[in-house]
Amino acid sequence: MVSKICLYCKKEFVDETRSHNRLYCSKKCQSKNWHESNPKKAKEYDEKYKKEHPDKLREYNKRKQKENRKKNPNKYRGYHLKHHYGINFEDKKRMYSEQEGLCKICFNYIKFEGKDCCLDHDHTTGKIRGLLCHYCVIIVIPC
Repeated sequence: MVSKICLYCKKEFVDETRSHNRLYCSKKCQSKNWHESNPKKAKEYDEKYKKEHPDKLREYNKRKQKENRKKNPNKYRGYHLKHHYGINFEDKKRMYSEQEGLCKICFNYIKFEGKDCCLDHDHTTGKIRGLLCHYCVIIVIPC
């Protein structure tokens, strides 16, 4: 066993091969280094792979998106709020504190996280009316 420094990430690793000729700590570092050293070939290879394997790429992207949503759920909640209602996550937090954590209709306590805390808005004007509990949303929706 020989201790070496990875050419790409500069981390120390143990080369356990018989010939002790490893230059990278992992295949990932080796691949990243090749992509940076050969940008034109890498781009051609990536485009070819995308055309030949759209289903694998779609599956990979779905899996990565799911992992990222678990790692940083507030980022995605913020995107949803901005896209649908024109407000950000901080605006929703501010509304929650202004309502003192209570539903605007029934005045029951609502948890901020999860599906309990729903944003009520006018579907014609888009104006936000406040935060409601899940049960009041069900009652208000037909209106």
